[in-house]
Amino acid sequence: MTLYVTLVKLVLYIGLVFACVGTNYTSILLRLLLGAKWGRNDNNDNNSSGEAADALSAFCVYTALMALNGMTEAFVYGVAESQKEITRLGVAHGAVGVVFAVLAPILVSTWGTVGLVYANALCMALRSMYSVSFSSSFFSSKENNNAPS
Repeated sequence: MTLYVTLVKLVLYIGLVFACVGTNYTSILLRLLLGAKWGRNDNNDNNSSGEAADALSAFCVYTALMALNGMTEAFVYGVAESQKEITRLGVAHGAVGVVFAVLAPILVSTWGTVGLVYANALCMALRSMYSVSFSSSFFSSKENNNAPS
């Protein structure tokens, strides 16, 4: 359990550093790589130049959530033993898919491309919450089985 918690913390710390630093410098990165047209942060023009920087900033946060989900879900797939556990994981993924199907059009109509990234980020967070819940119950059941009677 200690190794798992340490690895999840490491992924979270790296992801949070990337999210915190990356979101502040996306417009500069776009300006350096693609020119001033794409590096602006204003959303008042019609060419979506501000939306590109905003979407890239949101994607920095999404990447951190994706890393967390990858770490926690890999553990779930690695230790799930029964068909019941696999079925529950499939149901959880199906529920998250429904949440995405409902949420994505609403957020896209409100925030455009950034809304799509937000919808994906929320779904990654939901999947990670399920995986963390699974791992918590997994470790608590292992501790109860190893406890002296």
